[in-house]
Formats: sequence, C-alpha cells, structure tokens
Amino acid sequence: MTTLERSIWQQNTAQHVRVAKRAESVARTLGKRIRQLRRDKGWSQEHLADEAGMHRTYLWGIERGVRNPCIRHLSQIADALGMSVGALFAAD
Repeated sequence: MTTLERSIWQQNTAQHVRVAKRAESVARTLGKRIRQLRRDKGWSQEHLADEAGMHRTYLWGIERGVRNPCIRHLSQIADALGMSVGALFAAD
C-alpha cells in the first residue's frame, strides 16, 4: 500500500477514490519523468540522489511513484538536474 493509499484508506468515498487515483497517477508520471531526465544525463540513481542530497532509496520510491515528495525534495531534484521545478512536470 502506497503512502497516498494509506492516507485515505479510512475515507473510501467515490470522491476520495478518484482523488487518490489521480494523485497516484501524477506521482507515477512524475517519477517516470524524473527517471527519464536522470537517464538522459547518464546518471545512476545514486548519483542523482547524492547531487540532490537525499537517500538513494527515497529517490527510487519517487521514480517508482510510491513516494509522495514534498516541494523541498522536488526542488532539490530539479536543482541537481539543472532545471526548475515546473520543468519536472513539463512533457517533452
């Protein structure tokens, strides 16, 4: 069960389920985007995690869409990749 699923587990109304699925979809899409940007630079997860000042397993969770990163962590990742936080969400 992901962090997002656990946070709404007790509230299983149709609206909460839609919001949870949308949030999980965003997390997965963001994770795929970060993974692609990292690979485009030829970096390992460990290298990006070091550059961003976070643990490799936390970055792994973000890339898999099972972690819900705060804006601070997204900012650290964006800075390490040399782009804005908004660019993390931009489609190529």
